[in-house]
Amino acid sequence: MSLVRNRSAVVLTGLYLTLFTATLDNQLLIALVPRLREDLATDVSALGLLFSVYALTATAANLVFGLLSDGKYRQSFLRAGIILLAGTSIATQFCGSFRELLVLRGAAGIAGGVLSVCTSALVGDCFSYQKRGRAVGVLLSSHFAALIFGIPISVQMAEYFSWQAGFLGIAVLALPALLFSLLAFPVGKRNFRRNREGWLFYHMFWKDPRMRGSLLVSFLTSGATLAFLGFLSGLGLTASQITLLLMVTGAASVLGAPVAGWLSDRFSKRIVFLFANTLLVFPLVLIAATGWGVRLFVLFSCLMLLAAARQTALQAVQTEVSTPNHRGAFLGLRNGFSQLGISFSVLGGSYLFGWGGFPGVVALTTGLTLTASLVFFLVVSEPDSV
Repeated sequence: MSLVRNRSAVVLTGLYLTLFTATLDNQLLIALVPRLREDLATDVSALGLLFSVYALTATAANLVFGLLSDGKYRQSFLRAGIILLAGTSIATQFCGSFRELLVLRGAAGIAGGVLSVCTSALVGDCFSYQKRGRAVGVLLSSHFAALIFGIPISVQMAEYFSWQAGFLGIAVLALPALLFSLLAFPVGKRNFRRNREGWLFYHMFWKDPRMRGSLLVSFLTSGATLAFLGFLSGLGLTASQITLLLMVTGAASVLGAPVAGWLSDRFSKRIVFLFANTLLVFPLVLIAATGWGVRLFVLFSCLMLLAAARQTALQAVQTEVSTPNHRGAFLGLRNGFSQLGISFSVLGGSYLFGWGGFPGVVALTTGLTLTASLVFFLVVSEPDSV
């Protein structure tokens, strides 16, 4: 029993480090938008394309490698994703134009898609559903830990040197993540013959009401999150202020995600999601009318805490919606829907921001969030424990 617990802790640590690195790459751009606007002479609406391109390439990567990871070693694809992410980080140091950055963000999206689907599937492979909420909660806390520790350091490097230097830490972190994956993850091979038929299962996933509802909820919640965070500068905040806001309020989520995971396992993952996601709209709306100060930090802390709780419960449910033999394929499709939601919502947010400013983006985010609660309530049921 002690050996099993120790192995689980090692696997969880390796996945945590991988997600921390991928999150830093994904979220750093949010804090650098004001700096990029000046250095690349590009407005906020155009910079939204960087998020959209990342989302579209990540969608393609999820669909392809989610399926393939069921057929071969998930660990091999995960390691390839880490190497690609490090490569894009290094190449960014030589980037001097918006077009070049657009291409590199597309490549980073491929890496992010591979890492996302492989880590999610490995959680399902290595942890029982009864304990998966806690495992997912710990892993999701890596997202917020990246906001607290990784992004402030990267932004300071961007301030003192150049915005390109902000991405340098990703390449540095990729090395221990790669080494840890070689030592930490259990060796296991999927049945490749079965999964050569996996393309047909994408249609099956959509035909199943619970799976279809789960996919739509990911589309809506992910789109709402990035549409909101991507235009935080619309509140009149500088890069340093955005970084400080994410760093301070992220502390609540680092603690909140594991607690939400425990609550999900102890009571119901379905109830935790519905409660957190629906309640989230209140701080969301209030933030739109709040300027820089203590009140903004309090509201944003509530927002981040609720977002962590809903995502922990949702991901725990989604790792059990499909059969284990097609877990990677389903999670890849789920991640694809998430990235499509991000792409469409950021494009819509760009239009609404130009038309009505930050309140227009908040209106979009609120609508997407409430629709997600309705779809989840009507269609998505709690999977049977295994």
